[in-house]
Amino acid sequence: MPGLKPPPIGSAIPQVQTYVLDEARQPVAPGTAGELYIGGVGVGRGYLNRPNITAERFLPDPFAADETARMYKSGDRVRDRGDGILEFLGRADHQVKIRGFRVELFEIEALLNQHSTVQEGIVLAPEDALGNKRLVAYVLPNDPQTATDNDWIAALKSHLQTQLPSYMVPAQFCVLESLPLTPSGKVDRKALPALDDLGSAPLAPEDQPQTTLEKQVAKIWSQVLGIPTIGLYDDFFELGGSSLLAAQLVSLIAEDLNIELPIRCVYESPTVATLAQTVEILRQAGGNAFSVLTDLTTQAIPQPPSITARQQTQTAPASPEAVFLTGATGFLGAFLLHELLQQTQAQVFCLVRADNRQEAFARLQDTFTKYGLPVANLTGRAVPVPGNLNQLRLGLSKIQFARLADQVDVIYHSGAMVNFVKPYSALEAENVLGTREVLKLAGQGKLKPMNYISTVGVFGAIAYFTGQSMVYEDDDLDLSRDFLCWDDGYAQSKWVTEKMLLAAKAQGLPITVFRPGFIAGNSHTGATNLRDFLSRSLLGCIQLGAYPDLANFKNQVVTVDYASQAILHISQQPESVGGTFHITPWSPARDFAWNNLFAWAQDYGYTLQRLPYRRWKEQLSEHCRHAQDNVLYPLLPFLNETIYEQKLTVLELYENTADFDCSNAIAALKGSGIQCPVVDRQMLFTYLDAFVHQQQLPQSPPLSLSA
Repeated sequence: MPGLKPPPIGSAIPQVQTYVLDEARQPVAPGTAGELYIGGVGVGRGYLNRPNITAERFLPDPFAADETARMYKSGDRVRDRGDGILEFLGRADHQVKIRGFRVELFEIEALLNQHSTVQEGIVLAPEDALGNKRLVAYVLPNDPQTATDNDWIAALKSHLQTQLPSYMVPAQFCVLESLPLTPSGKVDRKALPALDDLGSAPLAPEDQPQTTLEKQVAKIWSQVLGIPTIGLYDDFFELGGSSLLAAQLVSLIAEDLNIELPIRCVYESPTVATLAQTVEILRQAGGNAFSVLTDLTTQAIPQPPSITARQQTQTAPASPEAVFLTGATGFLGAFLLHELLQQTQAQVFCLVRADNRQEAFARLQDTFTKYGLPVANLTGRAVPVPGNLNQLRLGLSKIQFARLADQVDVIYHSGAMVNFVKPYSALEAENVLGTREVLKLAGQGKLKPMNYISTVGVFGAIAYFTGQSMVYEDDDLDLSRDFLCWDDGYAQSKWVTEKMLLAAKAQGLPITVFRPGFIAGNSHTGATNLRDFLSRSLLGCIQLGAYPDLANFKNQVVTVDYASQAILHISQQPESVGGTFHITPWSPARDFAWNNLFAWAQDYGYTLQRLPYRRWKEQLSEHCRHAQDNVLYPLLPFLNETIYEQKLTVLELYENTADFDCSNAIAALKGSGIQCPVVDRQMLFTYLDAFVHQQQLPQSPPLSLSA
């Protein structure tokens, strides 16, 4: 249950070893969750007459001196407190990932069983035919008469919604007359009805789709979600929809209804009723997507909060004692945290989406482990702050928020939802309004400098629309206002946020803005964010065996170690406060073009065909229609949608990319010894080596670097 301390289960007895390992069966740092493996004299030979499960559970022990030793895979998730005592976190097979979030099924079951009308409830996460997991609650009611009562199911769902985040609320509720039991009297989870066998309660007349179009949309939803009955006002995402399923939905709508529906419409119109209305609007507009775009010329810019701080002037503190950091479990944020721990003596308060401090600290440890950063450095100085950017006061109580506002000397706001598929409306709460809550923190208690991590994307495809070939750090944001409607919701959310920050600066808040380009892996270790656009593009094209010919598409790529070091150093210079800095290559010649990336991958040994963009996206779509394991699959709508004049995709708009001057950044770094590494052929080989080591790519014998 959220907020409850995990129970301790003790430590190993003499001559028995316990290992807490990750999914690759490598040891995790103390405090980090992992699966418990047991070695030593207590390990038996296996299960009697059960060779298959014996092979799964009794494994060679790579940590023992005896090469014949074996260890037992317990299936229990535990965490070493740091003193050798293990805490039990649940069964490994009862933790699942839903929409990218880790979910403990027992937490949901415990809350479900607290409801007075529930005799017993079980929650599973079965996979549908397409491999998508969905939460299903199997409920045995106290009163059998409630079995077909929609109001009762709605009450159960409401009970869970008040105490759990949306991704932990089951998409379906299956009411049973009895629960199947094992011979020992426990619930036989494997015998519960499969997804295909689940029925649905009948819909009330007012909830039934009425028009032909509503019925067509509901039928497509049913096909995508695997739910036989869809109500007119059911929410796509509450029923288990995800970004992957949204991509399938728009694909089927295109096939069945002959309308190219932008994927953002699924987020903005998430019910059958509203989505059918949007489809009709697009039909009336002749399929012109402009009728549903986010127009920044009319978009309201939130007013920044009032400054209530005691001091009205503040420069960058030379030696901060307390730092507040958001986004520490992200890629750049993790390296910023690493630099703060290396270069300062400050306590770093890290806002982490979690239910409690233990879980938040474990997430920080997991992130450092993933990127090869020293986990031990977190202990003592990295202070986890469980919260959420999209909540009032960042999810903190008034007392917690006020205490932080008094204690913190400087803020680094790196947290954001980075998503090229979701529309502005789906990102506003976290990226825009979340920043407004951070501004409250900056302007309360003692006035403190705020360092905001933005993106060069706020200028959109400026070269295409205006012909401007160089963007300077002090250029007016309004240069891109009229055409950013054609861009992705992420860039729009950052533009709106920067406009809000300009107003906050005018009120007297000391705000420094950093605009990175694409951020590549660590130049020394190759540690990379596998989920960002650049990594997905490289991996996905290698999977496909082809890449799009975008000869003039530049990437503005810098390494993550340079970006984090540069941001920290610049932010510590008093004369930098209030400025804007591009964290981009130091000259156009030091950036690389899109096609170089794949030419170097071919040099490494992979076979890749260069195709015109249209042919490439058709080949990718066809490939994903049969195999959805390509890492570019979630980005198909972003890559496919022709948004400008119904003929150009976002990437095609960006093909003639502007360069970004970074004179302010270079001047601020003078004398620091910090250099911006060039991402070249040799460095790409470092990244590809890391991908192969992490089994993200098949081994391919590299050619000589001198070839």
